[in-house]
Amino acid sequence: MAQVVALGPYVNISASIERCIQDVVNEILTKKDAYGTGSPKKEIILVESPSPNTNKPLHLGHVRNMLLGNALCSLLSHA
Repeated sequence: MAQVVALGPYVNISASIERCIQDVVNEILTKKDAYGTGSPKKEIILVESPSPNTNKPLHLGHVRNMLLGNALCSLLSHA
């Protein structure tokens, strides 16, 4: 059960974690692959991330940044 209490300048909100989990799982099962997608937008988003450079060796920092850029592109295209 959710509860909202105003105490001075603060608002305290408590909710049932079980109910939230149940709602999210039901939505995921209903929407399946469409879960989390938004409506298509016409804006263009540029994600700049490194790519392999033949003139110098890759190190773990480069790989990390490439994986982050790839993950961000995947998330943005899905959303």
